[in-house]
Amino acid sequence: CLRAGDIVSRLGGDEFVIVMSEITGNGAAELLAERVLKSFHTPFEMGQSEFFTSTSIGISVYPEGGTSSEELMKNADSAMYQVKAEGKNNYLFYSPKANQRTKERFSLEADLRRALERHELVLHYQPQVSVKTGEVTGLEALIRWNHPTLGMIPPMEFLPLAEETGLIV
Repeated sequence: CLRAGDIVSRLGGDEFVIVMSEITGNGAAELLAERVLKSFHTPFEMGQSEFFTSTSIGISVYPEGGTSSEELMKNADSAMYQVKAEGKNNYLFYSPKANQRTKERFSLEADLRRALERHELVLHYQPQVSVKTGEVTGLEALIRWNHPTLGMIPPMEFLPLAEETGLIV
């Protein structure tokens, strides 16, 4: 997927970095990201088994994405986490707006981790009533999060985060 002169390095775990030099604009980075994504559509074969994997790519380009290597890496990482939050298997260029969403998500995750010990999760029971007889036939348990500063947070805003982070258990 790489051009001559591009560098790929493993940062650790399942994270890699690709350094492209002498590019103008975002076009070359976008083409590389599309080639990398396409290359992972084919499963890996090991022995008799096939393995499918997804790829999340965060991109930061000098100078919009940062002016130092540290800033470029941090912002590419931020964009990658945004891709993961939006469903993986895609790429995203760093933008301050995406970075703000990532910060908000991390903040919400940190708050959610403390919500149980602070007794902020509230369980409501909703009766299930038979239309024919009018009798209660069951109950549905509904969880709500009473956040100390944001107020009541509906389940659709925090349950996907709880599932993704393993906090749902």
